[in-house]
Amino acid sequence: MKKIFIFLLLNFFVAGNLFAQKEDRNWVFGDSIRIDFNNLSNPTVHHANCFNNETNASISDGFGNLLMYLSIQNYWVNSFSAIINRLDEIMENGDTIMNNYSASDGSLFLPINGTSRYYFFTLGPVAGQFNNSLLESIVDTNFNSGLGKVISKNILLDDSLTEHLVAIKHANGRDWWVISKKYYTNQFVKFLLTPNGILGPYFQNIGSVSFSYIGECVASRDGNKLCFVNSSGNRDIFNFDRCNGDFSNWIELGIPPYNQSNLGDWLSYGCEFSEDGMRIYINSSDSGFTTKIEQYSINNGNPIATKTTIFPPTQDIYFCQMQLGPDDKIYISGALVPSLDSCWKYLSTINSPNDSGSLCNLDLYSFYMEGHLLVNGLPNMPNYNLSELVGSGCDTLNLGINDVNKNANPDFNIFPIPTDGNFTITTSITIQQTEVINLLGEKVYSLRCNTPTQTLHLTTLSKGVYFIRLKTADGLVMKKVVVE
Repeated sequence: MKKIFIFLLLNFFVAGNLFAQKEDRNWVFGDSIRIDFNNLSNPTVHHANCFNNETNASISDGFGNLLMYLSIQNYWVNSFSAIINRLDEIMENGDTIMNNYSASDGSLFLPINGTSRYYFFTLGPVAGQFNNSLLESIVDTNFNSGLGKVISKNILLDDSLTEHLVAIKHANGRDWWVISKKYYTNQFVKFLLTPNGILGPYFQNIGSVSFSYIGECVASRDGNKLCFVNSSGNRDIFNFDRCNGDFSNWIELGIPPYNQSNLGDWLSYGCEFSEDGMRIYINSSDSGFTTKIEQYSINNGNPIATKTTIFPPTQDIYFCQMQLGPDDKIYISGALVPSLDSCWKYLSTINSPNDSGSLCNLDLYSFYMEGHLLVNGLPNMPNYNLSELVGSGCDTLNLGINDVNKNANPDFNIFPIPTDGNFTITTSITIQQTEVINLLGEKVYSLRCNTPTQTLHLTTLSKGVYFIRLKTADGLVMKKVVVE
């Protein structure tokens, strides 16, 4: 029994997400709403300490217990918010978090796998401008008996951004790509979140130019596609490479031009992929509170030709954000408009989003929020359970349960550390293969061998942190090395 426990514990720290299965099970948003999805067949509504608009975020631990969430402290002051712990209290040093309360995808919690720390990203307002700055804060749950403490906050990463913020797990199954877009351009900005810090920014120009900052950006559940929409009519679909963070294969579902002074009707706001990633749903509205929802089959050779209206233009309904739930349904929020009573007392659902046309089963006002009020937004929930992309060539940092060295070799040593690229590896057993991996999860060196000792001369390596992974007869072992 002791050996089994040690093996499971080792896998937890090495694989990083063995037990990380339920981080998305508590949604906190709107006027004090918490939806508990731990019973997927019967989600229940509870009270939370918040009154949030479009910007919402929450995260649970791997067992589905609520850890923390965003709370707007003063709805009418567009400056600060707070991080609330699982007891519905402001976390230590969790006040005065800069945040735009009315940003479509305005905040996001991400775990730093293998540690007790979480990154909290927010889109903060820029005075007098319709764009945002990306800010980073860090929470450590080792403090205060697990209630957590904010150990740094409001660190500026970039500015002049739209309200779009999305995270996709790197193909190594551990790191995260954090993505936003520059306002008034077609330039995406990307950061890579690792246990050793944040790398970037990296920039890529692709897709249509954004003349509006309002709208959603979502990733498919497998992380291989991204949809970007906004209220000037942009509707862009891209393939996404989880290894290098590059977008490709742009599909334009919108109808240009997007820079009209009078934006006209049918301005896109919410979007979401089906669970299988084969369909995208986009809602749009006009100034008269008329809404429609359209479905595209993006695996088709001509996705535009597959456009199907699953909810026809209807007055006095105003749909906003869309979010795929852990029960594989798409939940749709409404606007806080006094004349649209049901829009802000209920969520609507798409119960079978993998199916085409009316078979997707749109159920209007199907989820009652027990008297709590919805205020436009839903929590920004990435796929926390996305694993390494096996065979991708950059799936090496997350070893996985089947690859763990069950007889971890304590005699695996590297010297000198730090190194100039010349270093020696020693073990008490035979090394079958040596691999050097950078922080992007890419193999930069690989050598088959059959010795317990190996000396490498890799003076061409750039300065930075690398991982040395050894394959032995007993499994895999890995250690970090710093090249100076």
